[in-house]
Amino acid sequence: EGWPVIRGVVHSAGLIDDRLLVNTTRASLLKVTRPKMRGAWHLHDSLPDLDFFILYSSATSLVGATLGQGNYGAANAFVDAVARHRHALGVPVTCINWGIWGGSGIVARSDLGSLMAKTGLSPIDERDGFAALERAVTAGVAQLGIIAVDWPRWRSALPTLAAQPYYSLVDPVQAPAAAPSPDLDRALEKLDAPARHAHLVRTTSEIVASIARMDPDTIDPDRPLNDLGLDSIMAVELKHRLEAQLGSSPSVVELLRGASITKIANQRGAAAVLGTPLSRTPTPGPTHGLRRASSLQTALWGVQQRAPASPVYSLPIACHLSIRIDPTRFEEVLLALVRRHPVLRTALRLADNRLWQSVSEEAILPRPGVVDLSMLDAATVDRALADEMRRWASVPFDVAQAPMMRATLFDTPTHSICLMNLHHAVIDGWSASVLVRDLDALYAASAAGETPALPALELSFADFVDWEQDRLDRGELDEQLAYWREKLADLPPPIFKEPLAPPPLRGFPGRQQLAVVDADVVRQLDSLCRDTGATMFMALFAGLFATLFGTRHLPSMTIGAARSNRDLASLQNVLGCFVNLLAVRADLGTEDRFVDVVKKVRNATIDAFDHCEVPYEHVTRHALPPGAAPIQAVFVFKTTPQWLPAVVTRVEQVENGTSKYELSVDLTRSGDVVRGFFEYDSDRLSAHAATLLAEFYSSFLRTAVETPGATLGQLFATLLKSSAPSSIVGSQGDDESERFAF
Repeated sequence: EGWPVIRGVVHSAGLIDDRLLVNTTRASLLKVTRPKMRGAWHLHDSLPDLDFFILYSSATSLVGATLGQGNYGAANAFVDAVARHRHALGVPVTCINWGIWGGSGIVARSDLGSLMAKTGLSPIDERDGFAALERAVTAGVAQLGIIAVDWPRWRSALPTLAAQPYYSLVDPVQAPAAAPSPDLDRALEKLDAPARHAHLVRTTSEIVASIARMDPDTIDPDRPLNDLGLDSIMAVELKHRLEAQLGSSPSVVELLRGASITKIANQRGAAAVLGTPLSRTPTPGPTHGLRRASSLQTALWGVQQRAPASPVYSLPIACHLSIRIDPTRFEEVLLALVRRHPVLRTALRLADNRLWQSVSEEAILPRPGVVDLSMLDAATVDRALADEMRRWASVPFDVAQAPMMRATLFDTPTHSICLMNLHHAVIDGWSASVLVRDLDALYAASAAGETPALPALELSFADFVDWEQDRLDRGELDEQLAYWREKLADLPPPIFKEPLAPPPLRGFPGRQQLAVVDADVVRQLDSLCRDTGATMFMALFAGLFATLFGTRHLPSMTIGAARSNRDLASLQNVLGCFVNLLAVRADLGTEDRFVDVVKKVRNATIDAFDHCEVPYEHVTRHALPPGAAPIQAVFVFKTTPQWLPAVVTRVEQVENGTSKYELSVDLTRSGDVVRGFFEYDSDRLSAHAATLLAEFYSSFLRTAVETPGATLGQLFATLLKSSAPSSIVGSQGDDESERFAF
């Protein structure tokens, strides 16, 4: 009472408390969201009659938040929603999504400025900011962003985000293919040796920082890059960035072995190239017609001839959507996918005693099935959905008919689930992520009546196969083949005893068992990886070696490691079955500690990666006796793709009652949690035995990181004391049972 009437509001509250979502507590979330959300809403609700209502939001809700700022981005997105609500009511509002203010504000008082600068966001000078504020409040616009941004750098730092339809009008020109930079070479020629070295170190540091999401000034240039938590996926991305900006092509293996920024800069300064030069790369070929088949496709074609009724090499993927979608639009989107990716128009055909990929010019697709479960109650819909998806996922493919893809739409009372089932001849795990991303972007664009903003495709899978087969024909990979011939000359005993009949005659029966590695264990494994120069892939792989050592009495084993085989940037967004299997051997002893096992597996994996370009099927055909198969168990590790979906909320692989190998372990990291499954041959292991094996794996990793000084023998003894010793029993009887070794 007695104060002047309030005629306007400027709401500029904001706090930050950066942390990953998996580490976010209720208290830390409310600390960030309350000032923004409650303040904005209460001011709107309490002061209806105003001349102006100015909301300060953030660029994080427009161009994406830096790592750990999901809470802050959500709070500002709510402020944006309040602005849109007021605008719809016809009352005054101006919402400004500010970029980084230089010299003041919460960003200037923290380390965020330097971290955000690596994504292309630059500080706004205070004078420029106030001038922009004056223009904003007089412009009569409900919401606008004021950001100092280097769009090409932003697109380079956040390529997945930049590809979203939301940004289709921002810097729409696609970046050119990676190539040595003549501008950089000319700039280096003008510098003396110390200045040239400093320039290259700084440039390389900024590239590394953009991948590791760190401040480039905090990175020791002499420190091995794997000390920064570099994993194999990050190494591939780093390789592409270095190609594009430095004109050098470091091999993924060189990076994983511990190359430093200084080493990369020195070799670039000496006009040297790390790894294999890109003088021979795939070139675009015909988009339809007969193209050569890959070694893996040839092998899969043989399996299909022997077991045509088995869905063993199908890859069924269920995409849970946030909405119930229109079946007609869904079919149109699927046809757009088929038009975009030639491999989805491909069949395998014999001609002139040779197997070919037959790529159709026309986009054809069987009409998607529609299963209506919307009338079921919540108690029964999940069971019915699981049964129906398993039934649809179990229908085999005829690889001689295109497309090797079918889709089914399931409608529940609340949302739709899209089941995409593809044959392994045209897809792998990496491609599955690309497929889901493209499906999401195409549907969102179709619903909005917009053109989808998807990366341009320079090559097709058939182009890669031609390049790979040419290299084999020219003998370029003979040295690597000789390595595998020597490496596999003395195979260790099989992990599982020989089957009573070869798999095609048994139909590849299989099941899956859930496996989980808890967040606290994953964080301790991260620390172990930094200490040993290993990646999370290697640490979890080492856990599988130790588990099989402790449960199968086998000190020496060969396990297959699945490698994406996409070192070239031009192949990142291409669908196809690029994956290659590498035989990794490790010899363990009871006196080894887990850290010793990690080091052994790290060295063996890097050695295999250094000879990874020969297809596994070519190795088994030319480096082994007829019928010999060195791999019975396979390890696969992925990380959750970093992209922002429009309608897809969750993706899962659907079990179809088969197993490709005696045992395969497929794990995915999401945040600090690792989840996945043990897929096993149900003729070899009972369900009880598979459960024990998966539980032993998780328990072993926990015990190993909690007692780092213990030997394997001591760890196994501890695990057996914590629960009654149990047999891992096959279904063939007692003579096939295997007991824990210790």
